[in-house]
Amino acid sequence: MKIELPFKKDAGKLDNQTFFNSLGRAEAPAIRLLAKKISYGVRQAAALASLQP
Repeated sequence: MKIELPFKKDAGKLDNQTFFNSLGRAEAPAIRLLAKKISYGVRQAAALASLQP
């Protein structure tokens, strides 16, 4: 089963229930990829924050 993700411009319009319903229908590899992207983004944000004075 393929999960349909919204365009980036529409992503902010998703409510939590819609997001979690979509996530519940996602396959395990898609969830792992999403988790990898989120953790990478968090690490990047932490690295940038540590460089700020």
